[in-house]
Amino acid sequence: MKTQERKHVTIRWMRVTGGWTFTGRLGGSVVAGALEYQSLDWAVGDVTGLGRVLGLGLDSQEQQAHPRPLEGSSHSRYPPPGVSSPNSSRPSTPSTSASSSFNIQKPAERPHSPSQISPSEAARIIAHLRDKSVDELRKLLSDKAVYNQFLLSVDQIRDELRKETLQLARNNLDKEPQIVELRNQCGIIRTTELAAALEKLNDLERQKEEILKFYPPASFINRLQDATNKTDKESDAVHRQLLEKEIDIGTFMQKYKKLRTSYHRRALTHFAAKSSPIA
Repeated sequence: MKTQERKHVTIRWMRVTGGWTFTGRLGGSVVAGALEYQSLDWAVGDVTGLGRVLGLGLDSQEQQAHPRPLEGSSHSRYPPPGVSSPNSSRPSTPSTSASSSFNIQKPAERPHSPSQISPSEAARIIAHLRDKSVDELRKLLSDKAVYNQFLLSVDQIRDELRKETLQLARNNLDKEPQIVELRNQCGIIRTTELAAALEKLNDLERQKEEILKFYPPASFINRLQDATNKTDKESDAVHRQLLEKEIDIGTFMQKYKKLRTSYHRRALTHFAAKSSPIA
């Protein structure tokens, strides 16, 4: 753990996996969160840069009292962002690598939180974080569900979520006239177009019932079976005529092909009729 103390600045740093956590005061505001800096030397040195990361604006007097001490300083192992060291081939640390767990959020991973936390609420959050162990803090930074639960425990965030919920409810109520209008249009369609379609369907059903009275399915299947057997016998008779040389081969091919085609068509129709639910 390292402590940075200057005029108007008191920040305590604790090493965790992937960066540092910090708590304290900066420019008259209570701050707490985590940074993904690989080097604590640059992180604790860049006071005004830390204020920008956290969304805290230092006035001109504070900025003059806290210049960036590590720009051009030989005490830092890493140069400030955007400046390459002449004695090192390592790339400079990008300023976008720093992130605050309260002020800079990834929309796809963490819920929206206000850009500024009131001092009293921030003090309550810090007091709550001080009671947590290192493992609990790590879980807070890595577990989305735990992080969301912690955010919902903040009164200011909970109040904003309540306001947004109320606004969504008001928007739904504003759309009620449109919903009623669409429901009325559906009722009109149901009583006009749908009623006409149902009437036509019922008329076709009545016609089907009348036809089935004159041609019962069982009687139709029996008559179709008789016609199939008759065609089969006729084709056999034509075949015997050919064997007995009563007809020539040309006449046989013409009659036999016609009879066998009719036979197979009637046989397939008979099979389909027997498989039908009506039968």
